[in-house]
Amino acid sequence: MNAKMLMAPLFILLSIVLLIWFVYPAYTNGVDGLKEELSRKKVEQDKLDKLMAKKANIEALAADMENNSEKKDVIFKYLPEKNKEEEIIDNLNYLASKEELSIMNLSVGQPIISTATALPEGSGLDENGDPLPVDASGVPIPQAPVKPKALDFQAEFSVVGRYEKMKSLVDKIYKFERFNNFSSLEIKKADETGDSDLLKADMVISFNLYSPVKNTTNIEQIDFSRAKFDLSVADKIKSMKSTSILDLVIDQTGKPNPFMP
Repeated sequence: MNAKMLMAPLFILLSIVLLIWFVYPAYTNGVDGLKEELSRKKVEQDKLDKLMAKKANIEALAADMENNSEKKDVIFKYLPEKNKEEEIIDNLNYLASKEELSIMNLSVGQPIISTATALPEGSGLDENGDPLPVDASGVPIPQAPVKPKALDFQAEFSVVGRYEKMKSLVDKIYKFERFNNFSSLEIKKADETGDSDLLKADMVISFNLYSPVKNTTNIEQIDFSRAKFDLSVADKIKSMKSTSILDLVIDQTGKPNPFMP
């Protein structure tokens, strides 16, 4: 009777020992146990869920851009990807001619592009060659993707005419449907002797172009938390810029000698 009574506690103790020595290590051993596998799967599932949410937002953003193509065109016309110097020359020439102003000089420079070279991923350096910040284990902390930059270039423009016409020209250039800013504007007598009422305006106009980031960036670093673009800036551009950009038409036929009739 006493032996039977002792068997039950013995079996319980043996079960506990087996649980500790066999079952528990299989559940968690700090490396590849069931608990660790489940934890890793949860992390990967969270990443997958975030990527799927980003994918849905990317598709929604693409649809939003397609549905607002008119506003998109306004923005990309205002800040184009290329400098389009022929378009600037053609439009400034047209605006001056409409105001009956004589053009003395019109030239467009090239954008100033940074000579910094992109460093390979994993170099531990940023785009300027400076060390990236590191975590406690010394591993470089991934940085946010480099934002696109607006490149600046200038047009030098000189015209001769009457003051009222110059005021009208400056106003139309300011309201041009492309981003611009007057870097300098000097108005003086066209005739140094002062015998003429004609004036000469020398102006330097700064233009911008949009320089997109061409390097592929880790999608986890890109913010796709919104499903719509904020295109309200297109309405502001339309309300402030009323001087339309002329379509540049290039005659492909030409003449062997343009000075012959």
